[in-house]
Amino acid sequence: ADGVDPAEAARADTVAALPDAVGSDGSENLDSCDRWQLLAKYKTVQALVAAVIREKTDEQLHSLRINVILEDILAKAGGKVTMAELLQEKDEFISASMTAVPKELSRRLLRAVKKPPAAAGRPSQIDSQCVQKTYLLTFSNLDPVNAPTREAILETVLRAFDTADYGSTACVTHACVFREQHGSGKWHFHVATALSEPCRSVRWKKQLVKAGYVAHFANMAIDDHSKHRKMQYAHMLRYLWLPSEHKGLSALDKDPLLWCCGGRKHPPLLDAINGALDSAAVEEKVAERFLQRWAAGKRGPCKFSDLELWPIAMQLGLQADDPVLLAKLLQHGRNSGNERLLTYLFRNSGSIREKVGMCCALETCDQVVADAQTTTWKRFTSALDQPCCCDRTWAPAAREILRNNGIDEGELCQHLRCALLSGLQKKGDVLCFTGSGNEGKSFVLKPLSMIFQRVSWRGTFPSHALWFSIFPELEIIPQELLRDKSEVR
Repeated sequence: ADGVDPAEAARADTVAALPDAVGSDGSENLDSCDRWQLLAKYKTVQALVAAVIREKTDEQLHSLRINVILEDILAKAGGKVTMAELLQEKDEFISASMTAVPKELSRRLLRAVKKPPAAAGRPSQIDSQCVQKTYLLTFSNLDPVNAPTREAILETVLRAFDTADYGSTACVTHACVFREQHGSGKWHFHVATALSEPCRSVRWKKQLVKAGYVAHFANMAIDDHSKHRKMQYAHMLRYLWLPSEHKGLSALDKDPLLWCCGGRKHPPLLDAINGALDSAAVEEKVAERFLQRWAAGKRGPCKFSDLELWPIAMQLGLQADDPVLLAKLLQHGRNSGNERLLTYLFRNSGSIREKVGMCCALETCDQVVADAQTTTWKRFTSALDQPCCCDRTWAPAAREILRNNGIDEGELCQHLRCALLSGLQKKGDVLCFTGSGNEGKSFVLKPLSMIFQRVSWRGTFPSHALWFSIFPELEIIPQELLRDKSEVR
């Protein structure tokens, strides 16, 4: 009733009825051995498996393993059961999965056959079992006299999602509110939403009903040849903002409301309709553009753009400083038959390293920005969780260098810690290594350069000093650039 998922309800009832597997003190519950006797084992296992597989895609169901099912159940059980207890009934879960997975695939096939597909680029019907990261909400038949504002609709949608309690990590990341007018004179609102993680619409829809609104949930139908599943939100904006044969320019909303979480600014619609780009999306758009040209009767190749180099560089794992960079690209173009790439390389061989460097920067820009917004000390301590990259050889060699130069290890570590905590200041001490060349100054501080990645050289001279400004990069500068050497230690 009311769109409630029977499998989800059965799972919730099952989990709620089981005793805690772990006590409040962290010890295992001694009565846990009796938990499977509380309910009919077969029905319990069936309900748990059915709830898990409903959230899987068709591709995931075809390659589903029993360990994945057990791990998902354990994650959703909220401490009601342990993995050891699930493994005790592994045969039961295998039997249930062999029945439930084909049944679920059959249900989806029948639903797809019975329901006529929506035209590409238009809203498509969904059912209560769909788990998505994007939803197009429609509020219809609102009286213009008493209709709410765009801001009120957005506030209601966001509050309803928060009240639905999808978890602390789930949130609405982007939203756009469009208002249009029916032929009858009444208004309807379209709200395109993007979420941080996939969610079902049932609980969200119920909270909107409690708030006094009936919303229709849909997604966008995309061309069969396109793989842009990440482009759902962008396709929603295209449908609502761009004129078409169904909606003229005069019928579109001239002043839609754009919203983004965390106080950030929503991208302009002119950019947002293209979606968030990654190397895979660029590759797919190139293929889609080729198909569109071919369908229009244009058989000749189009020009190879700089951006098309991005997916190729990521596929080959290229770096700008690779000594055989050009040879790898030529080999790839020749072996794959990419004539456009070969023509591009002949024309841009002198600047190809710079362009590959830009592609690498595109791939890592999110991490670079996140690092720049993280304190130096936190970045330093978070490196402790990373695997060793020197096979435990750096520490003994560094200690030997310090002993040979008469430097106390504890004192040096204390100075490094103070420098990392305080950062670069206008007035204060600067930690500086001085001496002739090839004494191990750079080697001792090499772990810091591995953590902070970027190293810039301001100059060299026979007796140079290694100095580092803690944020945002390591720098090596001549000793004479330090204004007051009396403050250097």
